Amino acid sequence: MEEIISQINDLSALPKIGISIVLVSLSLLFSKYVIIRPWFKLVKKTKNELDDILVVPISNRLYFFVLIGGINLSVVWIDTQNNVIESLVPIFSASYILIGASIASVTVSHIVPVIMDRFTDKSNVTVSGSNPLLTFVFRAVIWFGAIYLALSELGIELSKKGYEIHFITYNQPVKLELYSNKVHFHEVDVPNYPLFHYPPYELALSSRLVEMVKKYKIDILHVHYAIPHAYAALMAKQMLSSQNIDVPVVTTLHGTDITLVGSNPSYKTAVEFSINNSDYVTAVSESLKADTLSLFNIDKSIQVIPNFVNLEKYNGNSQKNNLLSKNHKIVTHVSNFRKVKRIIDVLEIFNGIQKQVPSKLLMIGDGPEKNKAEKKAKKLGIKDKVIFFGKSNETNKILSFSDLFILPSEIESFGLSALEAMAANVPVISTNTGGIPELNIDNFSGLMSNIGDVQKMINDSVMILSDENIMQKFRINARKRAEDFDIHKIVPLYEEVYKSLS
Repeated sequence: MEEIISQINDLSALPKIGISIVLVSLSLLFSKYVIIRPWFKLVKKTKNELDDILVVPISNRLYFFVLIGGINLSVVWIDTQNNVIESLVPIFSASYILIGASIASVTVSHIVPVIMDRFTDKSNVTVSGSNPLLTFVFRAVIWFGAIYLALSELGIELSKKGYEIHFITYNQPVKLELYSNKVHFHEVDVPNYPLFHYPPYELALSSRLVEMVKKYKIDILHVHYAIPHAYAALMAKQMLSSQNIDVPVVTTLHGTDITLVGSNPSYKTAVEFSINNSDYVTAVSESLKADTLSLFNIDKSIQVIPNFVNLEKYNGNSQKNNLLSKNHKIVTHVSNFRKVKRIIDVLEIFNGIQKQVPSKLLMIGDGPEKNKAEKKAKKLGIKDKVIFFGKSNETNKILSFSDLFILPSEIESFGLSALEAMAANVPVISTNTGGIPELNIDNFSGLMSNIGDVQKMINDSVMILSDENIMQKFRINARKRAEDFDIHKIVPLYEEVYKSLS
């Protein structure tokens, strides 16, 4: 027997290939008649429904596993010099990982609906196999992990052959630290910001833009924020260009994409690409334009077109509701409650105000600083005088019975919330940072202070609130200033931009 085996091993490559094909075929037949069919008969006899569901999809993948395993062993046997096998090892390793993922994925896809049906309240109207989102999430996790491992294995094996491998990802691949300097890891830093709460938003947006342009014959794409929206629009533009469809892209910069997110080194290149490749670029203030040109390498002309407000939404003052005493002045703050808004300053300013003028503070919005603000209000002993509304779709109504608006931000590209307050005849107490001085005229529509000058802002607020004549003067001027940013004055500026591109 040993002599026969030795003779077979000494055969040339061609006879070995023929023998390997026969043996792999026999292995598949063996799997079918000796393993799978008896297994199939066995599960049919059991009362459990899960194994009945899984037997067919899993058995189909077992055939593929046997096939890959047979080819792997055949290559090892035929290639006595190990010339081919060394290059195929990572491919086989990745294949085993992906087959395992496929088995796990199909198992989840069949089991989850059964489990959901079993534990669903049958008194409710349900659809069998409901909750496809849960199934999708489980399968996505399985496949993401498997592909991640497969690519890591492939890269590591290739590095052993002398190739220089660079992994560019958000997390270090497993086992990476065990290998030589031929393998490099470059981390992709993803800062946390609301603009990026919906991955993969950019991909979905690009595809959707292409669909809509083709369906509705859209002439111009006007997008807001350099990232992610302008970036997605430019990807859509490239896809459309391959179909001989040319759509100009107008990008409006608002500030977050420049001063907070865009200045992060992780996104600098993407921001520059988005701005420089747009057909037309606008910014909401001269301050933002200057920041953009100083922070980035921009060769595109930027036109300043300010934000606007619909004055028709802010006609007349509403009566204070039952939550608010008519004997109290109403101080308001609206923002996304991020650190740059200096929420703690808002509370300290109001604390100084309420000691001299009976007043209430309305805080509209939500964000990471809200919990800290609530604790600060309690610490200052003004919790009962501060109302946290959270996000609201009726900001205009709340502003209409406000007496003063506070905006002590350290970064503000324009100050849209302040403009809305002015439209509602509300004077503004603000800092003099960024684009705010282009909006709030000191000692006319409101009063301005340096960043962090809480005491001056308290004094300015008390001066306005304690004298009805002064307050009325500021109210009239605030509305007058807001009229400069009326929607009917600003929209024609955008129309001129569109006409220049048609």
